[in-house]
Amino acid sequence: MRIDSAVTSISWIPSEAVAGLTKMPFAGGIAHYDDPPPDVVGGEQELTSLRDADRFRFANRLQGWIEVDEGPIIGYGQDGWGLLGSTTMTPGL
Repeated sequence: MRIDSAVTSISWIPSEAVAGLTKMPFAGGIAHYDDPPPDVVGGEQELTSLRDADRFRFANRLQGWIEVDEGPIIGYGQDGWGLLGSTTMTPGL
């Protein structure tokens, strides 16, 4: 029997996370806050769509599996990848 699992982490900037002088680029329109990511993300295609919509700064996905034969683990493996967001910045004019 094969057992698969995966986890995804997404880095995003909510408006309440920025304070003091670091808020200036956001207030001036140069940088932007991110909308909250969805609670559940399907996989690479959905993450790519979120990245293309400029919804996060970066994302990481880790996938792992084991193969068992009535108890003992007879095989295992893992895979992982990451995506960088588009980090849109404007002149703020």
